[in-house]
Parts: sequence; structure tokens; C-alpha cells
Amino acid sequence: MATQDVVRRIADQLAELRPENAADIRGRASELLARLGALDAWTKEQLSVLPPGRRQLVTSHDAFGWFSRDYGFTVHPIAGLSPGAEPDAHELAQLVELLRREKIPAVFIEDSESSKLASALAREAGARIGGTLYPDGLVPEADGSTYEALFRHNVLTIVQALR
Repeated sequence: MATQDVVRRIADQLAELRPENAADIRGRASELLARLGALDAWTKEQLSVLPPGRRQLVTSHDAFGWFSRDYGFTVHPIAGLSPGAEPDAHELAQLVELLRREKIPAVFIEDSESSKLASALAREAGARIGGTLYPDGLVPEADGSTYEALFRHNVLTIVQALR
């Protein structure tokens, strides 16, 4: 479900629960939807420099499914769906081969995961660490004190590393 759909559903539910504030709730939702639309347009502009073959994310785990769907990326998780899961040697060898074959220039670490495995994988494949992505929540110290700031950080980090 797209973020905009979530905003609409929440606004509808809040307006139903607080009919006396329905106009204000819907007005604020409209403002947020406009900001999210602008963020989406900005994201598409930023990502336009990446050809389809470069739109591959190697990350700690598969937390960017929604991003890949909305912006045409393929996600290659080091540890699958579960944070903290450990891949086996065969899976790691396959990722090294993928990085080499597809000439994927960067492996991304995530703020909630250790960077040791990603660093070793990148080193073995001749790639580099592309930076830290924040998939799970707001991170004030990383200029991610708002959803929009965090999203912009992730997009700029991805573009810079994969360009």
C-alpha cells in the first residue's frame, strides 16, 4: 500500500472518529499529500540519472520492497527478510557472483545492522560500501528527523553510490 493511501485511510478514520475536526483533519491530510507528491516527483528526478541496469540494491535485509516496486529497483538482501538472520556460505557466494557479473558498484548497510558482513561482501566482490540507509524509522542524528528528510537521505545515498 502506498504512503499516500495510508494517509488517506488515517485521515478518513480520524475524521470519522472526530467529526467536529473533520475539515481540519482533511485539510492537513491534503497538505501532507501535496508534500508527498512533491517528494515523489523529486525522487523520480533524482533517480532518472540511474539506468535500469544500475537500479539494484544490495542491502542487509529486504526492507526496501516498497521502494523497489515504486521506483523500479531490484533488491538483493544479504540476509533475506529477517533482520539479524545469517545467510549461508552458498548465498554469500551467489551475491558475490551477482555483484561481479552485474557490475553493481555498491553494497549498502542499514542503521540497525552490523556492517561487518556487508563490508566483507563488498570487499570480496570488488564493490564499495555505498553508505547507510535507514529503512525502519526516524533518525534525528542522520538528518532523518522527518519522513521526508529520511527519504531524501536514502535517495541521495543510493544515487551517489550507484551513479
